[in-house]
Amino acid sequence: MFDVLLENIKDFFREKRLIAILVSIGIFLFFTAVIVIFIQACPSKTAVPKLEDFNADQELIIPDGPALEKEYYQSRDTGSSWKDDEVKKWFTTPDGRSLEELKNANDGIAGDITGAAP
Repeated sequence: MFDVLLENIKDFFREKRLIAILVSIGIFLFFTAVIVIFIQACPSKTAVPKLEDFNADQELIIPDGPALEKEYYQSRDTGSSWKDDEVKKWFTTPDGRSLEELKNANDGIAGDITGAAP
């Protein structure tokens, strides 16, 4: 019985080659779609992260990795005003050209935002 079925399939492929190839491709695509649907329908077995209670008094844990700079500070104390040496180190007085460039850049951004407004 199996031999007769196999012989009929071989004859079909010999006589109607184009239809047989199209039917084979259709069957292949059907089973591929069934496999994809089955994979998508199965729930994934991803690990759920363990939830821990947050306590604000816990020490901050800094992760290891190259993304953090060596001078990473968890927090720092800030004074109410700068000291003279901090002013000399960090503050630079802007010149007129820098202020004009900043004004033009801000005007351009504001013009882009309000330019399309009715």
